[in-house]
Amino acid sequence: MTKYKEVIQTAIDREKQILGDEMAFSVVESVEGIQIDDEGEIQYIKRDNKEVLDDLVAGFCRVSGDIAESIIARAITDLNTDNLDLPKRLADKV
Repeated sequence: MTKYKEVIQTAIDREKQILGDEMAFSVVESVEGIQIDDEGEIQYIKRDNKEVLDDLVAGFCRVSGDIAESIIARAITDLNTDNLDLPKRLADKV
């Protein structure tokens, strides 16, 4: 069973590959309620996980355009997300 944390980490990891650590970490740090370490690993999420995921994807879209939604959706397709209520911006693409 996939958890939001796994989906969020996958999104961060994918965007690190595209944007580089500095830019990806900057986006993550702009999202309220999530903390990552120096490697980009999630330390904690202190807010509704779905909202954090939605805000994170929106942040990546601000930096790299709407293509970020499709890239993240493609990255999480291997995860079994049927048990999760994904944000609309991802649910429509997975």
